[in-house]
Amino acid sequence: MILTKFKFLPVAVATVLLSACGSSDNTTSASCNADQFNMAIQTVAPNFGQSSAVALGCSTEATITDNLLIEDDSDYSVSSGSDSFYHIGRDSIDTIAKYQFETSNLQDWKYSTNDALETGSSNPYKLIEVSDTKAYIIRYGKSDAWIVDPSATNSSDFKIGELDLSGYLEEGEATVNMSDAVIANGKLFIAMQRIGSSYNFSNDSKIAVFDVLTDTEIETSPANAADGKAITIQGHNVQALSSFNNTVFVASRGDYAADYGLLESINTSDFSLQTIIAGSEEIGHIANVEAISSDRIYILSDFSGSIAGTYTYQLNIHDVNVITKSITAELTSYKGTHISDIEMGPEGNLWIASSVSSNPGVYKIDTNTNTEIAFIETNQNPTKVVFKK
Repeated sequence: MILTKFKFLPVAVATVLLSACGSSDNTTSASCNADQFNMAIQTVAPNFGQSSAVALGCSTEATITDNLLIEDDSDYSVSSGSDSFYHIGRDSIDTIAKYQFETSNLQDWKYSTNDALETGSSNPYKLIEVSDTKAYIIRYGKSDAWIVDPSATNSSDFKIGELDLSGYLEEGEATVNMSDAVIANGKLFIAMQRIGSSYNFSNDSKIAVFDVLTDTEIETSPANAADGKAITIQGHNVQALSSFNNTVFVASRGDYAADYGLLESINTSDFSLQTIIAGSEEIGHIANVEAISSDRIYILSDFSGSIAGTYTYQLNIHDVNVITKSITAELTSYKGTHISDIEMGPEGNLWIASSVSSNPGVYKIDTNTNTEIAFIETNQNPTKVVFKK
């Protein structure tokens, strides 16, 4: 069934007025043509209440138009493709809607991410485009990822296949907790937390690898065939993947106590695994990773916790040299704040989503100097930033 209930504020198809860096009223005389839109930002209410919206913008001009696709639920995210972005309703919403960057006031389609007879939430996390007619949907709440056709004009033509990961289920569980996926070197890498309904953070996290052309799972470690074809990483509770050329970087946060997680790398040709940085009490839990090159990455570390009885978000961003396996710099301007995402932009800049409720927005960072180029204020807290592929 095609689902059509949605809300939006119109965006002009031609030139629109956009919010500028530091603007308090979200209006400016700066303009951005619709064909320059290349950035989508998911925002949510500061208290994670029943409210969310999407902002669209131009990364070069560092401008956005805010309060699009308003929803009465906060559990939404965004993914991006070559010309389109996807608005993802996650836990118990279970929908994906497609929009063109240039005409975001017009919805291409909106489909369910559950099969007709499927019970329980699929909780879709991400859509990864392969082409105009093929993409993968990572479903956190299930044991199979979907292969879909983003050009489908009706729901019956949307789902075209599955990637079965049920062999990695823990006993009695129905989900492998897929948390992220990337395509690198013609292969799809799917991160599986495998923590189960009891949140057992000591369970092995695994990375399943599929050939993008044939959708067949690749045997990554023949010597350990009894453990399945996937890569068993050293870190637990895998959070995020990022790729550059022949390397996939893997961030695992561990638990919420003494296991601080690891930052590892996978060679996409021989699937060899290396540890780059271990989380620690000083660094924090390894929460996210973003690659700028094969030799240089940023990690987002988390040392949030209760302060005077109140849970307080405290995160840091570290510049890491992959070759020396060392932290070369810390972006101290954002140390100890509520950072909800980091993402590399198309011009090679790092974008930081800041969910500091008194000043929500996204920072554009010069990666040559690790200094701020611009700040774009958003009405609500940004949780995810994506760019045209």
